[in-house]
Amino acid sequence: MMQAMIEAEQRETFLEILQADRTRKLVTGIEVVSSSNKRAGSKGRRLYHRKRQMYLSGFANFVEIDLLRRGRRMPMVDAWPNGPYYLLVSRKKQAPRCSVWPAYCTESLPALRIPLAPPDPDIVLDLQPLITAIYDRSRYDRDIDYRQPLQPPLSPAEAAWLASRAT
Repeated sequence: MMQAMIEAEQRETFLEILQADRTRKLVTGIEVVSSSNKRAGSKGRRLYHRKRQMYLSGFANFVEIDLLRRGRRMPMVDAWPNGPYYLLVSRKKQAPRCSVWPAYCTESLPALRIPLAPPDPDIVLDLQPLITAIYDRSRYDRDIDYRQPLQPPLSPAEAAWLASRAT
């Protein structure tokens, strides 16, 4: 007996900041990278790559948050910073140049300055309290077995940090 493969449509979530006037013009797109965005050859990666290209060509401000250890990072001309996670901000007027910060599980995520449309100033998004609240609310501490090895593996410093938190 064989089992047929059924493709499940997966809905990707994102946040858009729009002009408050009648035009509702897109000001800033905020994306949290998903596993389908990082899976080589997948439909999710192709669709996300096309959307990302639109942002990075100056269509609107763009914020990308990648908190996944696994999978292929999106293409860049320059080398990504050395770190398992990253945060990226691209301002429309400076596109395709981006500010990129590495992120680590052993440190709090930095607050990001989210660009808005002039004359509005940037808003500060403090990511760590949001991530902590999501983690606590979703009860990931009950669902994730932190004794299992991660891919890619933790560095010795990260493994020591994780071991100290388990006690």
